[in-house]
Amino acid sequence: MQKPLQEKWLLYKIVTKKDAEAFGILYNTYIERIYRFVYFKLGTKEEAEDATNDIFLRTWNYLINSPHKRVQSLSGLLYGIARNAVIDIYRDRAKKHLVHLPAEELEAIEGENSLLEDLEVSQNVSLVEKQLRLLKQEYQEVLLLHYIEELTIHEIAQMLGKKPLNVRVLLHRALKKLKTLLDQN
Repeated sequence: MQKPLQEKWLLYKIVTKKDAEAFGILYNTYIERIYRFVYFKLGTKEEAEDATNDIFLRTWNYLINSPHKRVQSLSGLLYGIARNAVIDIYRDRAKKHLVHLPAEELEAIEGENSLLEDLEVSQNVSLVEKQLRLLKQEYQEVLLLHYIEELTIHEIAQMLGKKPLNVRVLLHRALKKLKTLLDQN
């Protein structure tokens, strides 16, 4: 994550000078995080890759075509655009009446665990992921942004257009609901 001063400098260079190199730094800083967020929401590698590219294109267009708008946080802007892009894809799916079940692909777990331990961890991760998908969209988002993407409560609040206290309450309720679902299994 960029330090606030570096982030503001990048933003200044992108908005005022349309600096592609500065945007490249922004891209390299956030590409993996945005891809992970989108992949979790969409469930397919191809759609996630396409959507991620579209998100950065939308971000570039927004920044160079709307210089008068004040951007508080580049990460907030990126996640906001990502969220809207995912919603657009959901709408397109609904129009086509397609149902995509997310592929349950897990990354290889590094370390010196035995095969049995790896299997147990994999099953636990799969169970948590499965239960997480049963939560309301709003709960999924706050949990994903806070625990996976490691955004602060304030950053999430800014991105979602909510007060930090509301985000804390949402996060608490989401964790409580997830715990209830996990206890049932």
